[in-house]
Amino acid sequence: MDNNYDKLKQVCQQACHERHACSEGYVAMLNADNVSQMMATWRKYWDDVVRSKYVEVIRREFPALYASLRQEINEAGIYLNECPDHAKEFVRVIVTDCQQPVHIYGEASAYVLGEAEVVAHDNAVVHNEQFDASVSLRDHSFGTIKAGRVDAHDWSIVKSISMAILYDHAACVAYGGTVKALGYKSITAHIDTKVYSFSQRNIKLYD
Repeated sequence: MDNNYDKLKQVCQQACHERHACSEGYVAMLNADNVSQMMATWRKYWDDVVRSKYVEVIRREFPALYASLRQEINEAGIYLNECPDHAKEFVRVIVTDCQQPVHIYGEASAYVLGEAEVVAHDNAVVHNEQFDASVSLRDHSFGTIKAGRVDAHDWSIVKSISMAILYDHAACVAYGGTVKALGYKSITAHIDTKVYSFSQRNIKLYD
């Protein structure tokens, strides 16, 4: 266990170096003595973990360490490529390269860092900036989609600057990219968004 934690700590230090992370965050990771403390540090500096150069290190190294440290990582409310049923709002899911769809449940928030298909249910939230990922929003889920493709179904809501396809009663706020509406509740499109719809109902276009 200690050896696996030492490897995790080395990965975090490597990520800090590649990211040129702030000294405060780097010192916090150096001072973390166990998985619980390291996960608390991840939460405090979450943007560094799921964005910029840190992403490539986590995407490359974290999956190999997760199985051996899974219980303690999960106790901190952090999961990799999996999500518990009825997840509470504090649950955060990191999604890396996956061959099988990753399903997000409850009120969990998922952060897509690799090539994957993510399906959000219930009131889950998905954040994606990866061009080789796709997201499907179901029920009353929400997505902030800056790359790749998103399919929004049921009563879901999406903020998008990529390719968004709407079904049922989905709502979309787009700041670029393309929106294809096969069914929708409302569409608000800004800047140079292209909107294709069978109707003009509840569509607002802004420069």
